[in-house]
Amino acid sequence: MHMKQLIPITGLAFSVSVFAAMPQGVEELQHEWARIKYKMPQEERAAAFEALAHKAEEVSAKNTGRAEPLVWEAIILSSEAGHA
Repeated sequence: MHMKQLIPITGLAFSVSVFAAMPQGVEELQHEWARIKYKMPQEERAAAFEALAHKAEEVSAKNTGRAEPLVWEAIILSSEAGHA
């Protein structure tokens, strides 16, 4: 195998392993946060962030010892506070 072929394959393997390692529920939190932040009317965001914060707390509780759910829980709580 040539070096030019090895680099893309290595990058793909790394990308797949990063996505595979994401705790269950985190990707859903990310997508819902983006939907609320960028697509939802301003007057509906506070309540939506509050509901999402409860989901984030559940995801964090199911994935103890993992940083990713806690990071997204903090992002969501911060967004909720900003719209309250």
